Amino acid sequence: MRPFLIFLVLLQHSEGWSGLVVPSRSCNVRLAAFNDGGGGALERASSSLDNAFGKLNLADKYDITLTGLCSKILDSNTTSYGGALEALEDPLLLLQEMTSKNIGPSTRATRSLLDSTASLSDVEAMALTMSTVARSQRRLKAYGKTFVDLRKVKVEDGVELPEDDRSTEILAASSYLFLLGLAFLRNALGGVDPFYDPLPSNLFIDSTLLTLLADNIYAVAKFLSGLTDKVPSLPEVPEGSPVGRGELTKTLTRGLGRLTSGDTERECRSEAAALVTAYKLGLPCYAFRSNGLEAAALIRSSGTEASNVDDLSGESGIIKVLIWTYAPVAEEEMRFEQLVVSDPREGRGLWKRLNKIGLGCGDEREEKLCKFALTKARDIVRSEKASIDGVAERLIGGAATVGDLVSYLEGWEDDF
Repeated sequence: MRPFLIFLVLLQHSEGWSGLVVPSRSCNVRLAAFNDGGGGALERASSSLDNAFGKLNLADKYDITLTGLCSKILDSNTTSYGGALEALEDPLLLLQEMTSKNIGPSTRATRSLLDSTASLSDVEAMALTMSTVARSQRRLKAYGKTFVDLRKVKVEDGVELPEDDRSTEILAASSYLFLLGLAFLRNALGGVDPFYDPLPSNLFIDSTLLTLLADNIYAVAKFLSGLTDKVPSLPEVPEGSPVGRGELTKTLTRGLGRLTSGDTERECRSEAAALVTAYKLGLPCYAFRSNGLEAAALIRSSGTEASNVDDLSGESGIIKVLIWTYAPVAEEEMRFEQLVVSDPREGRGLWKRLNKIGLGCGDEREEKLCKFALTKARDIVRSEKASIDGVAERLIGGAATVGDLVSYLEGWEDDF
C-alpha cells in the first residue's frame, strides 16, 4: 500500500466538448478500496472533477480545451501529426465550432493558436489559421488593412536601389587581415632564425599602409584646396582609378564592419519592419524572415485549389511580396549608413527564381517593379514607425512570441 498519482481522462459530452486530459491530485489509495469498494476512490475523483468543470461556463470549457490542444502542438513536432495542416485540424475545427456558437476565443487561447501555428513553419498553415481567426468573434483589425495602389506602376515612382557588394567587401577584408596577420607572424617568429630576412613581410606591411594613405590623402588635399582661392584646384581623379577616390579604403572598412558586426538592435529592427509590413499587407508569411527563396515559394504555392493563400502570381501580388522583401532594407537604410543585416539583392533574386517558373516579365520591367516596391516599402515603414518601434522593442527583450506580437499589433495586450 503506497501513494500513487492518478491521471484521469474526462470525456464529457453533455456540453459538447471532449478529450481534455487533466491530472488529478496525488492521493493515497488503498488496494482494498478497489477490490472491495468497486473502485470507489476513482469514482470520488471523477465526481470531484465533474463538479469542478460543472462550475465553468461553456466559453471557459472551449477556451481551456483550445489552449490545451495548442500546447500539445508546441510540445510535439510536425512529423508526429503527418503534416502542419493535420496538426492544426483539431484546434481549427474547435475554433469553427466556437464561432458557430457565437463564442470568441480569449487572448490567451488566440496567442497559443498563433504560436503553435508559427512553430510549424508552414505558410499554408498560417494562412488557414489567420482566415479562421478572422472569421471568429476575435476580429482582426490590423491584418491586411494597408492598401497599396498597384494599378499603375510608373518609372518615376521608383527610387534607385542601393548598391551592395558585400561579397567583395568581405573577401577584401578577410584577405587583407589574413596577409597582414601572416606578415606580422613572420616578423615575430623570424627573430629565432639568424638567416631571416624581414624585407618581404615589412615590404607588404609598408606598401599596404602607403596604399591606404594614398587612397585618402588626395581626397583630403582636394577638399582643403576647395576651402581657399589661393591654391589652384586639383583635378578630378578618373572614375575607374583604383586609388585616390577612397574606394579601396571604403571597401576594406565596410568589409571589416561586416566581419565584426553583431548589432542586436539593428537585427531586431529589420525583422520588425518585415513583420509589420507583411502583417499590414495581409501576407501569411509575416512570421518568417523575409528572403527571395521564401518569397518565391509563397508565390508559387499560392492560388491553387489546394492552397489557403490568395493568388499572388499576378503583378500586384508579386509587388506585395517584393514590398515585404524590401521592408528590412527600407528600415535599415533610413537609420544607418551601411546595409549589414538586410540585403537589397533579395528582390532581384526573387525575380531570378520566378523566371525559372515562367513568372518573369523582362529585365527592364522587373527592375522598375523592384524600385517601385522599395518606394512603397519606405512609405509603409514611415507610416508604421510606431508599430515597428513597438515590435522591435519586444524582439530586443527576447521573450516575445508571434502571438505576443500579433496581440500588440491588434491591441489585445490589455485583454485577459
